[in-house]
Amino acid sequence: QRNKFRVLARRKLKSAKQRKYSYARIDGGSAIDQIMEINGSRPERGGRPMPPLYFDRPKFETIVREIGNAHVVKCPAGEIVAYALVPNIGDLWTLDYVLGHGDHLNSGIMYLLMAHVIEEKFELAKTAGNPKWIMYDTWLGASAGLRQFKTVLGFSPYWVRWRWAASV
Repeated sequence: QRNKFRVLARRKLKSAKQRKYSYARIDGGSAIDQIMEINGSRPERGGRPMPPLYFDRPKFETIVREIGNAHVVKCPAGEIVAYALVPNIGDLWTLDYVLGHGDHLNSGIMYLLMAHVIEEKFELAKTAGNPKWIMYDTWLGASAGLRQFKTVLGFSPYWVRWRWAASV
C-alpha cells in the first residue's frame, strides 16, 4: 500500500514539473488577489461547501498578513495557482490553509507544493529552535480524498495530549 502511494506521489510531482509549474516562497500579503481567486475557484472542496472565511477578504487577508510567508505554486504564465500558509505554533508547523485553483488541480500542483513545504520544514527541523513536527489539520473529519492525499504525503493520525506550560 505504502509503495503504491509513493508511486502516485512521484507521478503527480513529475506531471507538475513537466507542465512547467514552479514553487516559490513569497510574502502572502503581496499575493492576496491571487489567493482570493484560488479561494473562489470552486464553491465546494471534497464534496463540502467551502467555509465562508475563505470568501471574506478582510478576515482572510488579516490571516495571510499575520502568517506572512506563503508557499506557492505558479503556472508557466507566472500566476499563483496553489498556496499553503504554514505558521509555526510552538512545537509544530501547522498546515491550516492549503488550497489549489480548481482549474489546475489535475496537474499535480498540490504534490509539488507539499513536497517543497515538507522538504523545507524537515531541513529547518535540523536547526535548534525549529519545530520537528508538521501537523496537517484534522484527519478524522477529512473527506476520503483528503485522507488519501495526506496518506500519500506521509501524514498519519496521532493522538496528542497537550499540556499548557506557563512561560518563564
